[in-house]
Amino acid sequence: MTSIGENAYLVRDGVFTTHDSSKPDFRLHARTIRIYEDDRVIFQYVTAYIGNLPIFWWPYLYQSLSDTFSFTISPAYTSTWGPSILTQVTFPITEHIH
Repeated sequence: MTSIGENAYLVRDGVFTTHDSSKPDFRLHARTIRIYEDDRVIFQYVTAYIGNLPIFWWPYLYQSLSDTFSFTISPAYTSTWGPSILTQVTFPITEHIH
């Protein structure tokens, strides 16, 4: 991790997961990640893995750190679709409805 400005950082070959394990079942690997504190995170060349199997690739992902807008990616398994990735975008409609 290196500093690229005031409250801005660059991570090379970063791996992220929400799985609470030393050997996570799923993860995202990004070639570069720019983190702007309290504002946004920008991922470039991102591969989603389940175990060691790459399942999806994005050239660019933008994630706002604001509560008003967010993008969520979750691995899933359903009897209809089988293994899949669920995505969710949240945005404000009114002050109390997102």
